[in-house]
Amino acid sequence: MENSDYNIWQLFAGIGLFLFGMQLLENAIRHLAGRSFKIFLKNQTQNPVKAILAGLIVTAVLQSSSIVNLLVLAFVGARILTMQNALAVLLGSNLGSTVYNWIVVYLGFKFDIQSFAFPIMALAAIGLIFFQENKKIMHWTRLAFGMSLLFLGLANIKAGVETMVLQADLSVINSYGNLVFVLAGFVITAIVQSSSTLVVIALSALNAHAIGLEAAACLVIGSESGTAIKTLLVSIGTVADKKRVALGNLILNVVSSTVAFLMLGWLIYLITEVLEVHDPLIALVCFQSTINLSGIIIFYPILKPFGKWLGARFSDTNDKISFHLNKLLLNDPVEALKAIEKEGIRLIQNIIILNKKALEIDITSDYKQLSKQIPILHSNEKSYTEHYELVKHLNGELIDFCLDLRNRELNESEMEQTGSLIHMLRQTMNAAKSIKDIRHNIKEYRDSADDTFHGFYKRIKTNEEPFYSELSAMVSTEKKIDLKPIELLLSESKKMHDAIIQEAFARSSKNPLNEVEMATFMNVYEGIRLSHNSLVESLREICLLNGDSPDNSTEKSTIASKTNTN
Repeated sequence: MENSDYNIWQLFAGIGLFLFGMQLLENAIRHLAGRSFKIFLKNQTQNPVKAILAGLIVTAVLQSSSIVNLLVLAFVGARILTMQNALAVLLGSNLGSTVYNWIVVYLGFKFDIQSFAFPIMALAAIGLIFFQENKKIMHWTRLAFGMSLLFLGLANIKAGVETMVLQADLSVINSYGNLVFVLAGFVITAIVQSSSTLVVIALSALNAHAIGLEAAACLVIGSESGTAIKTLLVSIGTVADKKRVALGNLILNVVSSTVAFLMLGWLIYLITEVLEVHDPLIALVCFQSTINLSGIIIFYPILKPFGKWLGARFSDTNDKISFHLNKLLLNDPVEALKAIEKEGIRLIQNIIILNKKALEIDITSDYKQLSKQIPILHSNEKSYTEHYELVKHLNGELIDFCLDLRNRELNESEMEQTGSLIHMLRQTMNAAKSIKDIRHNIKEYRDSADDTFHGFYKRIKTNEEPFYSELSAMVSTEKKIDLKPIELLLSESKKMHDAIIQEAFARSSKNPLNEVEMATFMNVYEGIRLSHNSLVESLREICLLNGDSPDNSTEKSTIASKTNTN
């Protein structure tokens, strides 16, 4: 019994090592070549054929269809990819995901994989310890370490399955029929979110003669649909286009799997008898490749109509998070400009809440005091990252509306006002982006064991809370926004920041900060200063639109000319 328990845990440990190794491998490759592959994927999707090849190549190199699927979701959400070409990328990605399994079946099951897993792990561990400052080497050593964990995980899965076969009667499982194996493959893949792990388990069971080729093929069929669940889950609560891609991906995989299941006997005969692939391990991977190749054959001729059909699913109105905008207003430029201004003020109020959340300032009172229409729906339930994406979405809706308005017949004054509002919207996102860029530093200060750095964290919270509270009170009033008190608030903020920096220099003479620490400290306060300036600049635009003239005696902020990207 003890030996049986040991082998069950050896199997689970092997699965855990394999999944962890896969995660390290994916993260390392993403850092080493993430941007290159994003650019390649974006540039090679001009037509469906190129899109299929791009999906195949990127997935084969990144060894993760999940990463590619998430990239496709992002590109569709940003309108870089059309629905038709996004589906083509997914078809290629499905086929590309089988490349890794071909490597596994030839290396992992034909050689003693542990014999070279340990040397790779040893060298990678040395690199992880001694090259922590060199990011590029660190990512390469993580890649190598992840690969060694994949090898060890594979070896333990094989050993665990082989020993369990000797101790357990699996004839009962086999008697349930093929559909049970399909469901098992779907459930396991949906849980571990890795079709490669399921295929390794199937190969190990097949290698140990625990199941036959037909049962193993059914496990693979189930995994093809199970791997689409992650994309489906990620799309929940996002824009309609992302939901359409996720639904399309699920349909692609379910249809391909269903066809494969219905033609199971014929496909196995084709592989083993016609193609004369007599090694069951190679036959299984060949079967998986055939499923995904058949998906391309089935869906390629209908990609365009299928894309149009998906385009009719999910209403865009469900994703609209602006409150004052309406397409009908485009016919009345005067009212449209008023609506943009109102929604711009709402955006600023949401960014005030967002920035307070980033700086870990309590936001409970904000949601209580503001009207229910002002905060973005459910933003109080979202994490900072999710809230930031909602703010970007609202900003995008506003800019799209402004661009649509500029395409109408506007007089010179209306064109100028629209341009001013676009500038205002850019500044509002600069205000959010500046704080987002230093958020990780805020967390480091909060968690630091050094009292000096933790003191920075507490000082930032203490100083920023009154600024945002006063600003929020000025903006949320139903009266017209008065620029003078806002600029006075900015002036006081500048004096406070200058005093803090002087104090930091004074403290540094007693308890010196090294160059990196001082540069980080200066960067944090520069981010805060830029955010304050951008908020005031956006409000100045609104005041100028309303005919206000800033008081020349009031100290005006110096707005950084650089443009931040979101």
